[in-house]
Amino acid sequence: MNGRSKRTLLVSLSLFVAFSTLYNGWILIGSPTQREIRFGNIHVPQKAGQSKIIHDAYSMELQRIRTFRKYMDSLYSSETGRPTYDSIMEARPGLLDSVKALEKLVGK
Repeated sequence: MNGRSKRTLLVSLSLFVAFSTLYNGWILIGSPTQREIRFGNIHVPQKAGQSKIIHDAYSMELQRIRTFRKYMDSLYSSETGRPTYDSIMEARPGLLDSVKALEKLVGK
């Protein structure tokens, strides 16, 4: 107990609780010098557009998706890449559908 007696800890806790209760009550009821809390006006932006960072991130992701689709198309069209394409499609049958959906989603 940090070298303090039980009585000292109880008195400290009691004083803390009493002070906290009085202070919070004083705040809730209202201090004698200030009767109301004032806030400034809140303005909603007229047009909340995308920031440049978000736009650039979407552009980079869209480029990566298109690069992946071109890679898959080149695998499909070449004789040496066809077995790799087939193994990818066998392991992930809905991959190209997901890529097309993602491209439409990110491209908006």
